[in-house]
Amino acid sequence: MRAALLLAVAALGCGTNRPDIPKELLEFDGSGGTSASYPTVGAPPYVIGSVIPNQTYQGWRDPKAANYDPAAFESISFGDYYDPAGANHEILLINTSAIWCSACKIEHGGSGQSPSLNAHYAELSPKGLVILSLLFEDGQNNPAEANDLVNWTQTFETTFPMALDPEYQMKAFQPNKALAPFNMIVDARTMTIIATYVGDQAAEIWPLIEQELETREASGN
Repeated sequence: MRAALLLAVAALGCGTNRPDIPKELLEFDGSGGTSASYPTVGAPPYVIGSVIPNQTYQGWRDPKAANYDPAAFESISFGDYYDPAGANHEILLINTSAIWCSACKIEHGGSGQSPSLNAHYAELSPKGLVILSLLFEDGQNNPAEANDLVNWTQTFETTFPMALDPEYQMKAFQPNKALAPFNMIVDARTMTIIATYVGDQAAEIWPLIEQELETREASGN
């Protein structure tokens, strides 16, 4: 992982803001990636009830603590949030964003009666929610670069994990990236897909997440 980070930093010093993500980090073979304990992944398509492949990205687990510095990029995998005992994580919300996407900006910044992702995270993370947002394109539909992630997270003062997806690895779940945002609710205990949403679906997403967390809290498991 340290080698991957050094490659990304080296790329930044060569006249580009786009991290040089090693090829092996952009591929998954359905076996659960590098995490030996990760659940067995079946063949695509990955639909509700499927275990998600353990994909890996480059970004920050805590953007504010990293001071939004690309030199502090680290590898972030879905498997980082696999928690079979529910000790820290119950629900993983994987969110996709693009700079050209107005609905994505509303999700991150909030609007009217719709709280921001930061606000939802602050309220629900103590109950077991973790959010991982992935920025995949800039305002001209080009692959997102490090400076795009810096500008985005600084603008919205992002407090939850966020990373780059310039190769659009999320095509494994939503091939049509023009339909952003895409949100996928995952059971962190099993890494199975609970629900997926295309477009602005806040009115559906958050009641389901709250219900899932309340049910788990009530069960005491």
